[in-house]
Amino acid sequence: MINLRLAELREKAGKTQKEMADLLGFKSINGYQNLEYGNTKGIQFDHLDALCNTLSCTPGDLIEYRRGRKKV
Repeated sequence: MINLRLAELREKAGKTQKEMADLLGFKSINGYQNLEYGNTKGIQFDHLDALCNTLSCTPGDLIEYRRGRKKV
């Protein structure tokens, strides 16, 4: 199972979900929240790049892998 550690890294950077949505160019906060809550099937590379730049991290810091499947 692959998870994004967005909430943890966002809070550490002192950013709100709204600020992150704006920085990533989402039209509403819902798009960002879907990423943060894992309600998406993937992430675009341009969003991944923006997240890493904004949160001062690498993709390896952002992405967490655990064996097993996500519960549907």
